[in-house]
Amino acid sequence: GFADLPLMEDIALSRRMKALGRPACLRQRVTTAGRRWETHGVFRTIFLMWRLRAAYALGAKCDDPVQMYLGDIYTVAINLAGLPALSLPAGFGDGGLPVGLQLIGDYFAEARLLNAAHRFQQATDWHLARPAGE
Repeated sequence: GFADLPLMEDIALSRRMKALGRPACLRQRVTTAGRRWETHGVFRTIFLMWRLRAAYALGAKCDDPVQMYLGDIYTVAINLAGLPALSLPAGFGDGGLPVGLQLIGDYFAEARLLNAAHRFQQATDWHLARPAGE
């Protein structure tokens, strides 16, 4: 009896097994199909798997995985490129909805990116503001 989770049955099984005890490290080699890895590449495959796991852990419905992928279409490219990025509160737009500023750094330039974000927060108070009605 597993829950009807077409894409996440492995997570449900992992949780049940983890409750029984610590996982064991097998010395034998494991052979799996490489179809997904060959089709999408290593980085994209790993990213998509972890994105699905995170969404599932946060309670997302897995009925339409394509819609899940398309939900982050504008941020996926940065992740796949391996660039550091972050989002900062940058004010409010029409209807009082929050607006974010996304900063993208160069490879291995996390410190510079965090410094720029810190300076932005020192120069503004948007990170302290709350939407009206909250």
